[in-house]
Amino acid sequence: MTANTVALKPLFSEPERSVSLSSVLSNRCLLKAWRERLTAREQEAAILLAQGASNKEIARRMEITERTVKAHVGAMLEKLGARDRLQLSLIINEVQRTAI
Repeated sequence: MTANTVALKPLFSEPERSVSLSSVLSNRCLLKAWRERLTAREQEAAILLAQGASNKEIARRMEITERTVKAHVGAMLEKLGARDRLQLSLIINEVQRTAI
């Protein structure tokens, strides 16, 4: 390497192969919050949301109004401490992965 050459590092590092205790405990907390804080209907809406369904699609599948879906989403954001719909979706997908 010359003085003018810059070493390039990979943008993403290799994923860690081991599972830390803190991540296991964090996943258990998520799963516990999911079970204890969300109603059955909120859980149903959450799964559809995590699959990428719009409020309108969720409303149709659950046979409820879009306003009710918005209320469910708002409640889920608050109960799970998510900032937005994307973060909520990530939390829900993690809960589903952990529950398996």
